[in-house]
Amino acid sequence: MSVDEDRKKNRYHFDRHTPEYRARFADITQEMHEKCPVAWSDTYDGHWVVAGAQEVFEVARASEYLSNEHDVNGSLGHGYKGITIPAPNPPPPVCGGFLEMDPPKQRHYRQALNPYLSPAAV
Repeated sequence: MSVDEDRKKNRYHFDRHTPEYRARFADITQEMHEKCPVAWSDTYDGHWVVAGAQEVFEVARASEYLSNEHDVNGSLGHGYKGITIPAPNPPPPVCGGFLEMDPPKQRHYRQALNPYLSPAAV
């Protein structure tokens, strides 16, 4: 088994765009919390699904391992398609704002918006 396949051994068929997902959202979420809080889904060319509260907390702070970056024109050299699943076809000519940026580029936008989006401000 390759290293990549070993990392993806926890698999879960996850497609949030289906009627089944909408109808069974609570059940699917509960099942993922119990069985696979972090899983690989082969849908839409493959992507990771993170469902556990602690795991989401950790992933949100792991920018050195994960990327939301949308390499629009290929200048970043990694070809990442951003956060939209499934990826639009054709791909948009611009990234989806600061949500599709990685630090440190994203930091300037977050610093400008954080005072307006804090729990106290909201």
